[in-house]
Amino acid sequence: MNKILKIDIHAHARPVEAVPTDSMLEYTRVLEIYDKLGVERGGILPFIRENKPNGVLSWQNAKMLTEQNPDRFFWYTTVDLEKDTHDGKPLFEFLAEQKALGAKGVGEVTTKLYFDDPRVGALFDAAAALELPVLFHTAPDFSARYGVVDDLGLPRLERMLAAYPTVKYIGHAKAFWSEISELGDENAREKTSKEPVVEGRLPHLMRKYKNLYCDLSAASGSNAMMRDRAYAARFLTEFSDRVLYGCDICNEKSTYQYEFAEFLDGLAADGSISEATYRKVLRENAMTLFQL
Repeated sequence: MNKILKIDIHAHARPVEAVPTDSMLEYTRVLEIYDKLGVERGGILPFIRENKPNGVLSWQNAKMLTEQNPDRFFWYTTVDLEKDTHDGKPLFEFLAEQKALGAKGVGEVTTKLYFDDPRVGALFDAAAALELPVLFHTAPDFSARYGVVDDLGLPRLERMLAAYPTVKYIGHAKAFWSEISELGDENAREKTSKEPVVEGRLPHLMRKYKNLYCDLSAASGSNAMMRDRAYAARFLTEFSDRVLYGCDICNEKSTYQYEFAEFLDGLAADGSISEATYRKVLRENAMTLFQL
C-alpha cells in the first residue's frame, strides 16, 4: 500500500493578523498539521453562528487564504438561511456570484432550521441549478448551539434527498453519524458511542439515495469508523464513491486527526480495504466532487 496525499474537505482557518475567535487556528498552523498528516489541500469552510457576526471565519477570509495559498486550500461559501438577503443579494444571485468567484461548495450550513423548512429548500433549489455541493452541520434539536435540525432517523433529510436528487448533500456532525448504528432513544444522538455498530438508518439512506455523501471529519465521523473496525471496512468499501476524508481541526488540543489517519492507513495496509477504496476516500472523491 502506497500512502497518498490527502484532501481535507472540512477545514477552518483564520488569517495570521486576525483576532482569535472560537479557538480556530491560524492558517499557518493548519498547514503545519497538514504536513504531518500528509494532507495536500484543505477546503476552508466559513462559519456562521446564531447572533454572531461572521468574523474571521467569513467567506471573504476563506477566499483570501485560498488565493494566497492556491496549492494548499480551496474554499466554500455559506449563508444564514434565516436572513432574506446575503451581502444584500437574493440567495440565488449571491451563490451564483460566489461560484463565479471560485467557491467550490456551500457550507458549513449551521442555520437552526428544520431540514425540510422552505428556506432550506430554497438553498437546495439554488445548489441544484448551480451544481454546488452542500455541507450541513446536523443538529438533534433547537437547543443545540447551531445546526440544521432533524428528528431521530433523519426523516426530514430523507424528504430533501428525495425531492432534490441532483444535489450532492454532505452529512456531518454527531446527529448525522450516530445514525450509522441503531439508536434506542433521542439521547443517543449526541453521544460518542464506542459500541460495535448494529447497522442503522444512515447505511439505509446511503443505499437508497445516491446523492448522499459522508464527511469523515471531527470526532463524530472518525469515531463512527474507529468504534468498529470491521464494519468501517465494509462501510468504506460499499460506499467508496461517496465517503470523503476530513479533519475539522479547530484547536491545538485535537489529536483525533492523527489517530484517524493511522486508522485509515492501517485498513489499507492490511488489506481490510482495497487501495482503490483508500485512494477514493482520502483523495479522489474530493477531487471529483469539487472539481479540483
